[in-house]
Amino acid sequence: MPVKSLKTENFRNLANQEIQLAPTANVLVGRNGSGKTSTLEAIYLATSLRSFRQVRLRDVIRQGCDWSQVEITSGDVNTPLGQRVKIHGGGRTAWLGGRLVKKVSSYVVNCLSMAFTPDDLSMIKGSPERRRNFLDRALMLHRADHLERVRAFQRVLRSRNSLLKEKRPGYREMLDSYTEQLCRLAEPLSQARRQAVEQLAPLARRAYESISGTSEEMTVTYVSGSRRQGGEKGDLYQVLQAVRTRDERLGYTSRGPQFDDLQMDIAGRDARKLASQGEQRSCALALLMAVVEWLRDMDGRLPVLLLDDVSSELDSGRRGRLFSRLLEMGNQVMLTTTDPQYASQLLAAEARLLEVDQGVIEAKR
Repeated sequence: MPVKSLKTENFRNLANQEIQLAPTANVLVGRNGSGKTSTLEAIYLATSLRSFRQVRLRDVIRQGCDWSQVEITSGDVNTPLGQRVKIHGGGRTAWLGGRLVKKVSSYVVNCLSMAFTPDDLSMIKGSPERRRNFLDRALMLHRADHLERVRAFQRVLRSRNSLLKEKRPGYREMLDSYTEQLCRLAEPLSQARRQAVEQLAPLARRAYESISGTSEEMTVTYVSGSRRQGGEKGDLYQVLQAVRTRDERLGYTSRGPQFDDLQMDIAGRDARKLASQGEQRSCALALLMAVVEWLRDMDGRLPVLLLDDVSSELDSGRRGRLFSRLLEMGNQVMLTTTDPQYASQLLAAEARLLEVDQGVIEAKR
């Protein structure tokens, strides 16, 4: 569902303003530090109730102010939808259609968004946590209750790890209880991730071929963190019992979904270790495209794509093929760049050009 308008108040370096957006492609052009990334962050916050940056929420409040607020409108003429988020000293408050929201899952399923930044282009060679977070974000866009599933697992995991580290009196009996709880929560989490990867893999393969311009095959495989030593599969409870002494010595849980990962290969080569920079970038973007198509196939919905300075990281051939695919898919796209030539293909397709200067956003066409 495209975002029609964005209104910001006391948000980072952005002016207090309201801008209208095109339902297809929007190109934000400006110098570094002008407010382009903050504009994408504002939209992401209004749809997801969090930032795509690794920051505290209160960091989005403009210096010298006590609160910050972003508001978007989406939907059509007959069923318009307003989403508003206020960040203040006590945390955040959100409204959906003018009504106060108490449950995150009831809010985030309305207008979907996915952000992709230059940091995400290194997701392939980055830590497994980044790939898990990407996969969980995709699953949350499909099913809002996946967020609660992840949080519940993490709460028990933290308690079990704390017990293993501190070894409080009577901890062995408590450890049995936490182990059972952990395994009960781990099973549906692992199953959801595994099933999603199986469905995403063929979509990612086709997307990689179209972006890279080669016939080399990209494969994506789910790697379970609940395996026995040596890579053998096994029931997580039995695995944890087998490594219990080791976990007590280490002071943390050494097996489970918290160590899940994605294995990506290009023409049989480990993309993390042996792929070129261009191949890794194409691989990361192929995953993004795969999630977009997966959501469309599963739910009939297309998320808003927030692409922060991604085009300058790609050579002209890959950039052109990426933009062609984006235009074919029909998502609303918000793209930032310091040079409009990087987005000439989108602009030629009648994208809205928005100039950003010192936090002020002005439509040029």
